[in-house]
Amino acid sequence: ALAGGALTVAALAVAAGFGARAAVAVPARVLREQAAVLLRVQASLYALDLRLAWAAVGSVGGGGRGVRMRGGLPAPRRAALVVAWRDATGLVRTPARLLAAMVWTGATLLVAAAVPPSSPVTALAAVTAYVAAAQLAEPARVEAGDLRRSAALPWSTARLAVAHAVVPVAGLVLLLAAGGGATVLLGGPAGAVVPLLLSVPALVGAALVSAYRGVVPPHLMIGSSTPAGDTGPFAALLWQVRGPLVGLLALVAVAAPLRGAGAGVASAVGTLLVGAAMLWWTAATARRTARGR
Repeated sequence: ALAGGALTVAALAVAAGFGARAAVAVPARVLREQAAVLLRVQASLYALDLRLAWAAVGSVGGGGRGVRMRGGLPAPRRAALVVAWRDATGLVRTPARLLAAMVWTGATLLVAAAVPPSSPVTALAAVTAYVAAAQLAEPARVEAGDLRRSAALPWSTARLAVAHAVVPVAGLVLLLAAGGGATVLLGGPAGAVVPLLLSVPALVGAALVSAYRGVVPPHLMIGSSTPAGDTGPFAALLWQVRGPLVGLLALVAVAAPLRGAGAGVASAVGTLLVGAAMLWWTAATARRTARGR
């Protein structure tokens, strides 16, 4: 034990010596940048905004962005397809997002196939499907974080926000259809896939509302004192998750299979109306965020 302790102390001393020499060689510019990033991360955490904290970390040497691949898709000939082309290219260059979307789609289909439609646990499929949609909507989140990326495009921010729904909707529909087809071939139920396909616009709209939500308003952090504590952090947290929270609750409320009832026209129409409402909310949120900046 004594020899092990001595060896540990010696190893720490050697590591400290190498660390001290390496620290001296770090340029002052890098130290200033690291200090600025640390302040941004602290301010983001105080504001309960994990997105800004993650963006600050990712701004250092490309960290936090995962593996990026070069290349892309052929440029479109029509201007109306530019946004979809950019989103698809961004997903192709970050295969980790596509892989995550596939994994969460698989989890969605697994829950939908394993749980009876009358069980409340079926609502978990909507949650996992939303996570898959959020992975595919990552290019919109990146652009919403810096509106200068789309400043040269001749469209309003609201129209751009809605245009960002094309690739996530198409991608999630393809993943659900392919996975649902494989599930049916393996003997799984086919009826569970249809409600998920109908809910895709609502799920993507919820992800886009979250992508364009902007910075937490300062007045939300000034809460009221209660016996349980200050309400400011709770209000800020609700503000950040309002998109997926409202979207998922609305889907659960209108989707008949999630309530244990039979599938019908009313359920399908209600689900599509929720999708239209979420896309309208996306445009309104993007417009308000752009004006705030």
